[in-house]
Amino acid sequence: MIKFGAVLPTFQGASSRTHTIDFDGLESFALRAEELGYDSLWAADHLILGREGGMHEVWSIMSALALTTKRIRLGTLVLCNTHRSPALLTKMAATLDQLSGGRLDLGIGTGWYKTEQESYGLPWQDDVRARIAMFEEGLALMQGLFSGERVSFDGEFYSLDDAVSRPLPVQQPHPPIWIGASGERVMLRLVAQHADAWNIPALPVDEYAHKLDVIRRHCEAVGRDYDSIEKSMETRVMIFDDDSEMDNIARWFVEFQNSVEQAGDIQPSAETTDELRNQYILGNLEHCKSRIQQYVDIGVQHFQIYFIDYPSTHSLETFAREMFPLFK
Repeated sequence: MIKFGAVLPTFQGASSRTHTIDFDGLESFALRAEELGYDSLWAADHLILGREGGMHEVWSIMSALALTTKRIRLGTLVLCNTHRSPALLTKMAATLDQLSGGRLDLGIGTGWYKTEQESYGLPWQDDVRARIAMFEEGLALMQGLFSGERVSFDGEFYSLDDAVSRPLPVQQPHPPIWIGASGERVMLRLVAQHADAWNIPALPVDEYAHKLDVIRRHCEAVGRDYDSIEKSMETRVMIFDDDSEMDNIARWFVEFQNSVEQAGDIQPSAETTDELRNQYILGNLEHCKSRIQQYVDIGVQHFQIYFIDYPSTHSLETFAREMFPLFK
């Protein structure tokens, strides 16, 4: 069964239809997604992102939704390892898992947004290899604490002295760990070693298939069952019949990219309307059905979707009505 999740537009400019964000709108959107039968809700972990840096804090949003939703799973897409100490994050995750009745999906990655980190006075490691080593050490520390046993730890980057994380999370041995990763030599190896699930931002079909081949080879090397890892992809979806909408989407996407590129942290992933169509799922209903099928055929099992016509629920509702009977 294919799973579908909705990504909450928690930052200004996450939608092509509005630059504003407010919790009431996000909550209504989340409750409607649950009512329609979506499997999961997701939110990004940033401090400044999008138009004028406007961004809600992920853990606060998810804690609030844990109390107003009933069934739908709640996930982070994905936490920056260096925003919080791994020990504190373990405690936060166990608490949120309790609040939600065991519905947390714990997505985490190394982080990439240097300017954001430094603007908040948080430590940043420029060396990518060191940042990955911090991430791996943090994962080991978290897995130890999730046991509920007292942990003393003296690593290269982190240390604990008789720390304990109780009460335990509802999900045992811990909430599913989703690793957000694209680097093929090291990060996808960590997926094979540690992840319950893998996430990556949207890729063209052939590039996603290549990443799966890399993960499969890493699984063989470390003795992991490839099929035991859930494979997901974050993407953007909008269902429309008027092709002139693509011009509006292209203008919005350039504005969003520019708001991050000003910090010099990323480069454009798509610029033309053809590139956007190749990378995301944009167009009329039949085109979107075909695109979903292409990704399902190569191995995507869980889609995390930004519906970029928010605050409209047209795409959210049309997608549920038309796609769920075909794929769920």
